Amino acid sequence: MSVSLKGPMSAELVWAKVMRPRVPLVYLDLNTIIYIARSLRGHANVPAGYAELYESAVRAKDERRAMFPLGESHLWEISKITDPKQRGHLADILETLSDFQYLLGRPSIAELEFQAGMAKVMGEDATAGSLMLVRPTMAQVFGRVGGVRFVDADGNDASAGVRAGRSDAEFSALRAQMNYEFERGILRGPSDQEVVALRENPDYRPEVAIASHLSRVGWELDTARVLTADPKWRRGRLRDVIAGREIFHEWSDLFTRLRLERLRAGLSPFDASEEEMRSFFGSMPHTQVAISVKPGFTDPGEFRSGS
Repeated sequence: MSVSLKGPMSAELVWAKVMRPRVPLVYLDLNTIIYIARSLRGHANVPAGYAELYESAVRAKDERRAMFPLGESHLWEISKITDPKQRGHLADILETLSDFQYLLGRPSIAELEFQAGMAKVMGEDATAGSLMLVRPTMAQVFGRVGGVRFVDADGNDASAGVRAGRSDAEFSALRAQMNYEFERGILRGPSDQEVVALRENPDYRPEVAIASHLSRVGWELDTARVLTADPKWRRGRLRDVIAGREIFHEWSDLFTRLRLERLRAGLSPFDASEEEMRSFFGSMPHTQVAISVKPGFTDPGEFRSGS
């Protein structure tokens, strides 16, 4: 039986408009960083080569032949480590390698992909609106400017008062030191004593972020239930199921918001045919990777033999 494949596909990917460094970007996951930290501290049972890897990476960074930026996953995974001392060891490695350079966050890149894809479908100029792919602040992960600001109790700028009595060099040095302490503190996370103080602020609720991550995991795990309840979807139409769930859960709100923003900006409504819509979603690297990779985790055996 022949079944047409309607899952989003595109002959050409539409990339986010970003300004990236001219040197290669190397992403080292936290598992690699943990092995490096253990190797440098002389732990036994560490695979060979990690100390040499670290030395080579630092040399490449210092010689500006490569960059080793951090991402959202580094912050998230370190935050789950309960031992402040262990977090500190990992922060030492990450600080040295990255100089607190962070990649633009996943939601921001996805939004740029959507904008570029819409522009392509509508025949519009998509050269404007580029963002820096890498910037030296953790705020980059969340699509924010970042940097320490001096404000009063009402949130008004108070830099003039801080600057008073200081030379420009002294003020710049103070701001640089505070920025460093902030970035370092975010990366290593709070000590046990600091957590107690943070809990006094009702806005400190890490449980909210944890619940959000668990919700996404739960949605992905529920895919197996859907496929088990209706096994026919595994036979030739697995990509369709993954595509529908991915677009609905991850991108429907963003898609709706950007369509409304087009109207508010006086642009033409984003009206696309069914074929154009499939191509539009399929041209997004975010969507294409998810639709191509996730089926293998629903039931690897059936995925290999049934689709």
